[in-house]
Amino acid sequence: MNKSVPVIIGFLAILILSANAIADDNAYNKLAIHTSQPCLRAGMDDNLTITVTLMNGNERVNMADVPIFLKVLKDENAISVDRLMIITDDTGSAFASVKLADGYEISGKDLPLLIQITASADRHMTSTNINITDMGSINGYVIDDRSNTILNASIKVYSQDGTWASYIGDGEPFYSSNGTNAPMGTYSIEGIPLGTGKFDIVAEKNGYTGSIVFNGIEKELTRDIIIRDFIDDAATPVPYVTGMTNSGATVQPSDNTEKESVPMPTPMTNTVLIVIAIVTVAYAGLKVYRKMFR
Repeated sequence: MNKSVPVIIGFLAILILSANAIADDNAYNKLAIHTSQPCLRAGMDDNLTITVTLMNGNERVNMADVPIFLKVLKDENAISVDRLMIITDDTGSAFASVKLADGYEISGKDLPLLIQITASADRHMTSTNINITDMGSINGYVIDDRSNTILNASIKVYSQDGTWASYIGDGEPFYSSNGTNAPMGTYSIEGIPLGTGKFDIVAEKNGYTGSIVFNGIEKELTRDIIIRDFIDDAATPVPYVTGMTNSGATVQPSDNTEKESVPMPTPMTNTVLIVIAIVTVAYAGLKVYRKMFR
């Protein structure tokens, strides 16, 4: 046998093992699925994105052109998915867009409605849930602990996992009013999903924050946000009537207009008046006495 044959065979074996190792490193063993927001709100033009990613353990697998098949389970007529077969890009991710189906009628008593979507590729499968929800609102004042309203405070809504629910407000924070279009210090937030859990309403200005919890149950809620220890040297404090804070309907800030004061009589003033009265009576009596003895 040629002595070079075993060397060639050994070299080929190394190449095969290396190729298998590389294939194993690049192979995915599960799918990860993520949605850009957890729900679709009835009556809103919500459009969320589903992202499915190839994974090997906790690492992303950058493998392109892998087909992934989506399937809607239960109430599939309630939503519209733009593609049921999606193809991964160079990062190993594929995307689909989901919105409420046109013309599908949902009554409030049926909400929240749970929709499950599965994603499968090869022999791997994963799923996610999307809620179709009703909406609630919250309003009130942003004040400090000295009962002054705070103007232009930034307000954001956070899910219980700590992520900013930016879809409430179209990606922009809310602000307490500066008095231009609403009473100073007031805020109003609409479009908060109901029936999917609580939300934290966080107000911030100059690095100071205050928060309240929206329970996710009531359609309309009035609560004030207190930012404690707040200091704003550039602003003139605007008084706010206390006594109703975080306990019900919010009252309007008090009218701080100064009223013209009326001088009150002093003891000296009273003494002078008495003397004048005595002199007047004595003078009148003297005139009467003179007439009687003329």
